[in-house]
Amino acid sequence: MELNSESKWPKVGSTRVAWARDYEQNSSRKQTLLHRGFYNAAVVPKIANLDFVISSQLQSHAEDAAVALARFDAEVGQMVAPFAAMLLRSEAASSSQIENLTASPATILKAEYGLGETPNSALIVSNQKAMTAAIAVSGEMSVASVLTMHEALMAQADPRNAGMLRTEQVWIGGSNLSPHGAKYIAPEHAAVPELMADLVNFAHRLDLSAIVQASLAHAQFETIHPFTDGNGRTGRALVHALLHRLGVTNSVTVPVSAGLLKDTSRYFEALAKYRDGEIEPIINVFADAAFDAVDNGRRLAREIQEARMRWQTLIPMRVGAGATRVMENLLEQPIVSRGTTSELLGTTPANAQLAINRLVEAGILSQLGSGKRNRIWQATDVVNALERFAERSRRR
Repeated sequence: MELNSESKWPKVGSTRVAWARDYEQNSSRKQTLLHRGFYNAAVVPKIANLDFVISSQLQSHAEDAAVALARFDAEVGQMVAPFAAMLLRSEAASSSQIENLTASPATILKAEYGLGETPNSALIVSNQKAMTAAIAVSGEMSVASVLTMHEALMAQADPRNAGMLRTEQVWIGGSNLSPHGAKYIAPEHAAVPELMADLVNFAHRLDLSAIVQASLAHAQFETIHPFTDGNGRTGRALVHALLHRLGVTNSVTVPVSAGLLKDTSRYFEALAKYRDGEIEPIINVFADAAFDAVDNGRRLAREIQEARMRWQTLIPMRVGAGATRVMENLLEQPIVSRGTTSELLGTTPANAQLAINRLVEAGILSQLGSGKRNRIWQATDVVNALERFAERSRRR
């Protein structure tokens, strides 16, 4: 879509700051010389009360994207309830993958249900918690609610800083020794509380369409970079909080990050252009991502529904039957163990195993690995559908 360069949005400025060396970091003499002296930290304009203009074509595109999200939310809201959990997992995994944190759907599911985890899968599960927290606090939309999102995300990975605005300088790119040579140096930490309060005021405006408001709030959040880590994932959780608060989504977390993941270079370039006063690229990126998310989500929904109908022909529905109850729960929890099944059914491990065996015989469950102890089974149809969703998200 052709973009309008006349947005009347202020550029991010800069201020010279003296770098205080961290003497606990070991570095060579050459490195010390390269990472000393002044650097330019960002001076981020406030946006709460800005008047601005975007092209009528982009405004229409953004509004159409919001309508598409709302329709999809209503459609899947009428489907089986567990589908909301699948979309949440897909969004958390896609948002994490933008930060190069990757894990297979099966690995993520194992971590989610305490059946084994890797470092990345644990972080992705934490991202699911951040998304859930974002929706839960969306009605409030305050600095405190953003801190709640971040705490849910980082409680396990960085408990000391989880839910806390940063008290040090941060930057993107370059060396971890100093901000010298970084692609972007965030504002000094003393400016962060006031900028976050201004961002929240922007989020409460009533004169903006949903995609415009959510995308600009996200870009401003990333420009402030209020945390020592987890800014990108928290910033994308903020988008979902706003979409929920504005009534675009009510039933599910639409995997917008899966749309962003299709072309991360374009997404990061749009964030850089935002700092140069160009707001239309980031709005356009999010509008396009919304359409991609809806298309991909519909395909996932269709595949899950088809799997469910096929299962019902393999195991006739009988109210109260253990295998039937486990089968229905597979749409929400596609990886099971004898312990989780026993807990679900409220029965003995032996009876739980009988239900699992029946589903294995029907071809609905298959064992992961070949071990005899601590065995785990997966609903292959569901896990494969999630794999295909992830593959479509990665494809440009």
